[in-house]
Amino acid sequence: MMDELWREEEKKTLESIARLTELGKVKWECVEYNPLCFMNEDKVDETSAYLCQMFTLTAEIGGMPYELEIAEYITVPDGKGDIALTLTRDVPDDFMKIDSILSSDVDEYENCEPSEIGKRYKNDPAMRLTETIVPVVIESEAVQDTFEWARFINENGIADEILNHPVVRLAEKLFNKHRLLDYHRILFDIPYREKLISE
Repeated sequence: MMDELWREEEKKTLESIARLTELGKVKWECVEYNPLCFMNEDKVDETSAYLCQMFTLTAEIGGMPYELEIAEYITVPDGKGDIALTLTRDVPDDFMKIDSILSSDVDEYENCEPSEIGKRYKNDPAMRLTETIVPVVIESEAVQDTFEWARFINENGIADEILNHPVVRLAEKLFNKHRLLDYHRILFDIPYREKLISE
């Protein structure tokens, strides 16, 4: 019972911040960017290979400092987009940390095709925050500076079948051309993803 109440309170907090962000009443600054990259499957942890880019942002809300981490994932080979958020308020005597990820809604998410996820979760605070924030911060200095050192693949021993997967090849092309907003878009816009793959 307490867990349900706490989760409901977390959801209300995220919805409130999403609404304030959409209205332009909260301005997020990108302070760190983990570049778009490919991560191989982990057979020990039984996790799929995936593509990811991650933003760390800060803002002041109600006179208090907040930090928001946004991670945009596409799992390979199933091609499903996912968004993970961590919202932190690191204030003495009023600490708060909320974690949210679309795929935690296991029954719904697992039964969605990649093309259905965007529509199914369009009102989720994670989706709304990402849609509002990412297009604004994508050209920020914190993002653009990473191209001096970033690499798309940092591992060896990856199966050719995975490396040559159309979504992986597309993501590498977008990385090389610094088209990060297109990666953001292909998370859930599958017709656009297929159009870029065919180019």
